[in-house]
Amino acid sequence: MDNRAIGIFDSGAGGLTALRCIREIMPNEDIVYFGDTINVPYGEKSREDVIKCGHHNIEFLRSKNVKMILAACGTVSSQLSYIKSDIPVLGIIKPICKKAVSVTKNGKIAVLATSATIKSGIYKKTCAEISPGMEVYEQACPKLATLIENGHISPSDSELSDALCEYLKKINTLDIDTLILGCTHYPIGEKAIKNLLIHKDITLLDAGKEAAESLKKFIYENNIQSENAHKSENIKYFISGEKEAFAKVARTFLGYDIENLISPEK
Repeated sequence: MDNRAIGIFDSGAGGLTALRCIREIMPNEDIVYFGDTINVPYGEKSREDVIKCGHHNIEFLRSKNVKMILAACGTVSSQLSYIKSDIPVLGIIKPICKKAVSVTKNGKIAVLATSATIKSGIYKKTCAEISPGMEVYEQACPKLATLIENGHISPSDSELSDALCEYLKKINTLDIDTLILGCTHYPIGEKAIKNLLIHKDITLLDAGKEAAESLKKFIYENNIQSENAHKSENIKYFISGEKEAFAKVARTFLGYDIENLISPEK
């Protein structure tokens, strides 16, 4: 047993989709969330800068005495093998790849992710390690996380629709049956994505949801679950950037207002 909090970080508000799932399946756990909004987006940064941001975020959460960390960011998760930590750090990529391989019927999978994640080739590599022979098409979406972070989430939003039309153009020509939303921001735009997919029977997978399930399994396998018998109200939210914009988009992601939003220096 371990009553310390779970740490979660992302470049912005996207990781809140994972936090929401964790709250649903592990309501007794305390959580510390860090959104590195001053450096959003990570998806267009160099590999070196992504690794640097990952180290910084882990050290920040470590200073809050968390028992483990979820890197709820696909871009950082793609570089986790280069990021050292003395406490457990889980990423979002392996869980969603396991799920995709298990649900695909024709072995044809597509991935929407940031440019840096796609450049790493991590989704193709991970799916191949789990099940050789999978056909994986990776599509970079350089504008998508930023658009969603800035509140462009409605299917009728022209900026979001224009970007998605570009990113889904090739995917709509492929015979895929499974689509990975490889950034935790993307599930917020799921309705818009579904509307623009030609093949309506494609299964969309939420990386944050699968990561939450993986995190729960890890916690119980290592016997570090909280002894708290009641639903925890102890969730702390930290951001490195401007509070008002984050609070507004967080309300959309979570469905409620964040009352105590803290800057790290405080």
